Amino acid sequence: LLQSFASPTLNPETGSITIPAGKLLAVRITTSTQAGTYTLTVKGDPSGTLVAAASVLPVIAVTPARDEAARLAATTPGAPAYGRSEIEIAPREALVAFDEADLERATFDIEARGGRILEVLSDGVRRVALPIRDGLEPDEVARVGISRIRGLSTSRVRYAEANPIRHIANTTPDDAYYSLQWDLEQLNLPKAWDITTGSSSIIVAVIDTGVRQHPDLAARLMTGYDFVSGTTNGADGDGRDSDPTDPGDSGNSFHGTHVSGTIGAVSNNGTGICGVTWATRIMPLRALGYNGGSDADIAEAIRYAARLSNASGTLPATRANVINMSIGGNGTSTTLQNAVLAAFNAGVTICAAAGNSNSTTPSYPAGYPGVISVMSVGYNKTRASYSNYGSTVDVAAPGGEMSVDRNADGYGDGILSTAYTKSGSTYTSIFDFQQGTSMACPHVAGVAALVLSIDPTLTPTEVETVLESTAQDLGTAGKDNTFGWGLIDAYAAVVAAALVNGSPPPPPPVPPAVISISPPSLNFDAIYTSDDIIVSNTGGGTLLVLSTDVSTKSGGPWLSVTGMSGADVGVDHKLIHVAVDRTGLAPGDYRGTVTIMSSGGIKPVDVYMTVLDAAPPPPNVDIHVRARRADTGVIAQEIIVNPSTSLSWTFNTLPTGSY
Repeated sequence: LLQSFASPTLNPETGSITIPAGKLLAVRITTSTQAGTYTLTVKGDPSGTLVAAASVLPVIAVTPARDEAARLAATTPGAPAYGRSEIEIAPREALVAFDEADLERATFDIEARGGRILEVLSDGVRRVALPIRDGLEPDEVARVGISRIRGLSTSRVRYAEANPIRHIANTTPDDAYYSLQWDLEQLNLPKAWDITTGSSSIIVAVIDTGVRQHPDLAARLMTGYDFVSGTTNGADGDGRDSDPTDPGDSGNSFHGTHVSGTIGAVSNNGTGICGVTWATRIMPLRALGYNGGSDADIAEAIRYAARLSNASGTLPATRANVINMSIGGNGTSTTLQNAVLAAFNAGVTICAAAGNSNSTTPSYPAGYPGVISVMSVGYNKTRASYSNYGSTVDVAAPGGEMSVDRNADGYGDGILSTAYTKSGSTYTSIFDFQQGTSMACPHVAGVAALVLSIDPTLTPTEVETVLESTAQDLGTAGKDNTFGWGLIDAYAAVVAAALVNGSPPPPPPVPPAVISISPPSLNFDAIYTSDDIIVSNTGGGTLLVLSTDVSTKSGGPWLSVTGMSGADVGVDHKLIHVAVDRTGLAPGDYRGTVTIMSSGGIKPVDVYMTVLDAAPPPPNVDIHVRARRADTGVIAQEIIVNPSTSLSWTFNTLPTGSY
């Protein structure tokens, strides 16, 4: 199934489909029942640019275009205030101005055209809700909205116009897949980029499987080295040499390329992904081969990065400022520990992955003194199921959890970065989701590079102190054995870096309030009579819930809401209680809408209800309601409820904490 603004053309011989010029919305593929793994590749003009690639199992959904989902843009030819330009507008809304002498007649004109006055502003201006039906795509809502606005222009109206949306001046990159990089928002990077996007004089050495010249990464790479000593493990036909290119490991993960992209993919260039830093140079050092890497090879790579004598007999022109090691394992060696200590004493900040064994056993080199040990959290800021934890963990960063899609973007919550696929001798650059403390670690290395961009004189101890003291505390107050000091905060870190030897930069403006609702719709089926809508503020400042509007398409006033206290109530979290009354209604399906008006926008919630000939009895089944500790998973309290008697329950004895 292909959804596009134009009809596709299928070539059955090659298994390819050509889509004419337009906007590709979605590609959904269901394979045959034959066993095997298939590969889907989506390419676009110009120059056959790779859009997406994925392994196809029995069912796959790949959606490379989502730009309309997050932001509504509309073209308004001839609009008096804007001329011919693209603007972002508040959907289903207009600003209408008329003289007070014509108030009654103008109000009648608006209502006769299906509009509804939401708010009285100054100077005779009214904010008007437009009559636009549900179920339209966002761009169609915009086009219909412009038509409705023009229809409001009468002899009694001074002007009618769209209600434009403005945004704070946070630095937001225009990379094509930035909207899928939830990890960068989680670290507060847009605010940090207002202060610094990095410096080309700062170098991050990536000691890993090597790197390939990915189109969205190559410009950030500098000269590196291959320290894999064994020709068999090297899988490139020789031992140590000056070429750190990754030929692929036993899993063809191209791990070092993925890690490097998180740190410093070419950013704000309209394509691909965005890196934590936009200018930092990356020194690729290959120390892991086809089957991992030895402590001897890793130690020599560490010494090279620090510009210390090493087995290559060469030195880089400039030492690295930061070393990223998304590698590790149990056990320790004096050789590796001495190399780490030598690099630390040479002024290099060292970051390493805490490990993916869901264990408190330290992984090395992350467990060595002087190394910032990084554990992994998912989209919801809880410990990823695989992540190591314990007393040696220093900080947390997003590493992903591919088994869930908590942000509902259509993909598992992994970390999107630069990657490759290999088929025979053919290498293809792609963008790929992966998970692990290996993915968390480069976020910290990248933020350390931003900190050093503010003040390159900071010592490794000072950099670590800045990162830890500004981290968002996720667990027990202070350092704990799950999250260390907490989740890295890039903005707070760069501000603190300026304070070490100077004065702080000005704080960014407070972002506007943005209304968010959960769930997006309510379905009462044939049994339930009430439910709640959770209203929260995902922006800044204070969200004001102004009013709610209830409408039904048939059946009369069977839908009602409570919990609204008026326009003067400022909330960051509010429950709006929704109830349905089936009394006197004929059997059938009914639909209504609860529209919530707020200072942070308008949100409609569709409500569905079914009336049966005879209501079935509530099911007699025990439901176990459990509260688990977020850090340990231990069940703190359990309540059993049964719909045949009551579904009401309350946790009354929970101690303070996260559940």
